[in-house]
Amino acid sequence: MASHFSGIGCHFEEREDLHRFLDFAVQSAEVFELPGGNVALYQQDTGLQYWFPLDEEGEPEDYNFHFTSGLVNDIRVLECLQADVEGQSGMYRCEIDIDYGAGMPISDVPINVYLPAAGLLGDWESGQAFKAQFACFAESIEVCRGRAAFDAAKDDGEGPLAHEHFIPVGTFSPSQDPDFEPSEHVMFGGTVLTSERLVNTYSSQEYDHIQVTSLDMKYDVLVDPVLYDVLPQPGDIIQGVFWVSALVWKEDKNDEKS
Repeated sequence: MASHFSGIGCHFEEREDLHRFLDFAVQSAEVFELPGGNVALYQQDTGLQYWFPLDEEGEPEDYNFHFTSGLVNDIRVLECLQADVEGQSGMYRCEIDIDYGAGMPISDVPINVYLPAAGLLGDWESGQAFKAQFACFAESIEVCRGRAAFDAAKDDGEGPLAHEHFIPVGTFSPSQDPDFEPSEHVMFGGTVLTSERLVNTYSSQEYDHIQVTSLDMKYDVLVDPVLYDVLPQPGDIIQGVFWVSALVWKEDKNDEKS
């Protein structure tokens, strides 16, 4: 069964296997001092990361995974909805600006994201602008082989949404569901820029890394290959539901959107 873990080649059948990996990752990690506290970071050359917040004795208190790349977006951080390990990680309410083109920019679009290294924020105020890199772990995904195929499917009534769309399904409940709980989930569709099948160097399991552009934003998408038959190719259209993790850091005047 596909999961966030299998989306980065970390699908372990037994809990003991996961613990062995985490022990290995901690022992292989490098320690960094962040404003919110010390963290240990294990990473593979592909971009896979595990962040371990450390206690005063230097022992790991938790773990959070992420996948990093060179993609950069703009974001504003509004509030922490759920802090983990004394605020060193957690779910944050943020805003992004999207652009449908043809003079249709939409600002202040809400999005909940999980920050595995919230200490990168430093001291901040609500609404402050930051840079962000999003890793989106696929829970469901559909692939259409190119824009022409997508348009044909839409004409047949099989594609109800635009090829580029964004719905923050974890931020609010359109139906006013009283049992709704915020989460770091979004639904979006976009065009594939790059795709590659990677191998987790610890587990030897395969997983896919897809970079997607949608409404003037760019995302890293991580997928367990069991969710489709063939690796999507540049120009294909993907859409689905994703759990979103993000590295968020203070803006630098030399930063440019990739």
